Amino acid sequence: MAGSEVQGRVEEWVRAEWMPPRYGRSFQRKSVALVTGGEHSFSAVSDDGRIVAKVATGSKITASGRRAVGVLSKLRADLLFMTMTDADQKLVLVTQPDMFELCQRELAAGNVPPGVDFVHVELPRELARALRDAKARASEEVTPRRT
Repeated sequence: MAGSEVQGRVEEWVRAEWMPPRYGRSFQRKSVALVTGGEHSFSAVSDDGRIVAKVATGSKITASGRRAVGVLSKLRADLLFMTMTDADQKLVLVTQPDMFELCQRELAAGNVPPGVDFVHVELPRELARALRDAKARASEEVTPRRT
């Protein structure tokens, strides 16, 4: 898929460059044991396991102008898994301003589990442009063509 490679680069940049100076730890993509006995992979887990994070690169609206239901469902699932960890800090690191605004509204409305924080991550210009272009290409790939 057109966007997955760029999304991986965004996740890696957030994990390796953006998070360590802010949280004073190193991070890696990692599976974490859940209090229910299972495990779940998170975008970023601190070296001491005290911080788990999801890097959210999606927008709240699809390229066709519809509400991004799939993106929201995935985010809600990740919120559930976060609540099932023993981590002290649970973060959703949101790269798109429109999605961050939606997350803030959901938080204010009481639709987010307690203990989860949303943080807006401003990407470097070239990475933001690559993500925007990849999403446009991915949208084009799945848009039906009239013949």
